[in-house]
Amino acid sequence: MMKITQICYFGMLNVLLILMFSCSCINAATAADEVNLYTTKMTGYNRSLRPGLSPDTALNVYMAFYIVSINEFDETGGKFSVVGFYEIRWEDDRLSWNPASYGGLNRIYYSQSEVWVPQMKPVNTMKDGHTFGANDVKIRVSPSGETTWRLAEFLETSCSADITFYPFDVQICRIDLVQLGYYYEDLVLTPMLTKIGTEFYEENGIWEIKSTNVSATYFNTLHYITFEFVLKRRSGFFIVNMLLPILMMGFLNLFVFILPAESGERVGYSITLLLSISVFLTLISDTLPPTSQPQMPILSFILMSDLVMSSLTMCCTIVGLRFYHNEEDKVIPRYLQTFVNCLSCAKLKKRNKVQELESADEHNSIINVTESKEKQTLKKQTRKEEKTEIKDVTTWGKFSNILQREESDGTEVKMGTTWKQFAMYFDVFCFIFFAIWITVTNVVFLQKTVWRQDY
Repeated sequence: MMKITQICYFGMLNVLLILMFSCSCINAATAADEVNLYTTKMTGYNRSLRPGLSPDTALNVYMAFYIVSINEFDETGGKFSVVGFYEIRWEDDRLSWNPASYGGLNRIYYSQSEVWVPQMKPVNTMKDGHTFGANDVKIRVSPSGETTWRLAEFLETSCSADITFYPFDVQICRIDLVQLGYYYEDLVLTPMLTKIGTEFYEENGIWEIKSTNVSATYFNTLHYITFEFVLKRRSGFFIVNMLLPILMMGFLNLFVFILPAESGERVGYSITLLLSISVFLTLISDTLPPTSQPQMPILSFILMSDLVMSSLTMCCTIVGLRFYHNEEDKVIPRYLQTFVNCLSCAKLKKRNKVQELESADEHNSIINVTESKEKQTLKKQTRKEEKTEIKDVTTWGKFSNILQREESDGTEVKMGTTWKQFAMYFDVFCFIFFAIWITVTNVVFLQKTVWRQDY
């Protein structure tokens, strides 16, 4: 009984498989069906005529672009080249069919030279006679007449570079396509996607795609479609190999004023730094795009500022050594004395503030808590008068120790400060001045480039 049940089960299963195979064979399209459809549709087909049910109805052509790689972006030559492919779709009712009449055939392929295709032209191309596709490119057609045209392209377009913020710049490059031969009321270019497709994109080592956009615009009687790339430069290489050495050499200039004058190495140190910055400036200039439109790179001004600073540092070093090695019996001129007075007064004011605080603490510690309010008020008034006297005595006492005023020809004053001490004041002044210089220039550079809002 069990064997009879199994035989019946396998028999029914075989019958079902045979029926399914027979149905699939009946509905499957054959090569003859495809030949028949091709012959039918190509008979009387005129590829010069625009598709459409009515000549008064505009034909919508949908376009999308998928980028594969960025081949090159030449800032100097203004050339932007990419590799990608277009996907273009439109409806051609003359090529539609009923699948049931052709064995269930659901697609067919025609050569580009056999059917109507939109004549697209890149407006900003850098190639002469650039045409889309080739005669052997296949076009896929569905039963509803939807035509799909996919074609790979190596595009070279013009792109003006703005290198103001180099190497932290952001560039905008476009691919502008226009349909030739038809006015915008006859043919409308419509973006299939709002952005450029990046599913097949391979990352570039120099440029990063920050964003993309696809838009369609009218100009006179033509209809444009624009594929826009917003590119951001990868600045890691330039930071390590360009900006950090510039910053380090700038700060190294400051240490020439810390180097002892007796060492005899100040001039050699400053000349070495000046030559290093000059050579480095030459090397970097070769990498910068030689353009002044719309503006020179801010980095060029920073490099020039460092070169000027290094030159002034060397000059100040020589002048400081001149002061240091002057004869001690030589009188210091009045204008140099004024310079010393300014620096000395700044120091004295700082010391006086410290002394005032110390004296105030001493007086406060002596106050007797048990004294009456009247005695406390009297003592406070007395302490205020003493503070004023101490301040005056301290200031003028210390100032008299530094400055020994003596009449000399009515135009020069003999100083208690020696030429070596004056050279020390001069080094301190130069160190502070150039430290402020290099700090301000670098902060301004970072604020204008790295810290700006659109980066």
